[in-house]
Amino acid sequence: MAERSRAALPEGQTLEVPAPIVAKDSANALDQLLERVDSPSENSAQAPLLRASELPEPPRLVLVRGRRWQGEQLEVALRSGEPFFAAVAAEVDRSFLNQALADGQMLLSEWPERGVPLIVGVVQHRPPSKVRLAADEIELDASRELLLRSGSAALRLRASGDVELVGSRISAVSRGVMRLIGRLLRLN
Repeated sequence: MAERSRAALPEGQTLEVPAPIVAKDSANALDQLLERVDSPSENSAQAPLLRASELPEPPRLVLVRGRRWQGEQLEVALRSGEPFFAAVAAEVDRSFLNQALADGQMLLSEWPERGVPLIVGVVQHRPPSKVRLAADEIELDASRELLLRSGSAALRLRASGDVELVGSRISAVSRGVMRLIGRLLRLN
């Protein structure tokens, strides 16, 4: 929130937060705080502190339904209104937004007093039809059990070290050496 407030201040002006006051006894803490608020600080002439009433109004947040891309802008509409175009915030991942559009999810839009509405997020009101994770490493931790299931196939990992792989047909292919190591191997 402070980042947005700082960006909305007039050029050359910054929002400064005073350092916390630490008092040895709680009775003096309030007095010290009041002295600091009532008396201007040394550098107050350089950058005056803003009161809450002086902060710029934050933009309204509005739910919209996405329709289609038109270049870098997105055509959206209110629940019952005519379509219009909105810009998309740089921090919103386009692939996540495309999946939300495909699933018919609602979008969160900032509406400034002047200017183009800005899409800032997705509001999920039902599970997505597809979830894709892409990263250099993906780590899943379960303290008791991890189960991956699709139809009649399943992979279960238990904290005891038991691993179960269940399926109507299981194929294992290796382009190199395939090793099966165990104290006992039971086939059928």
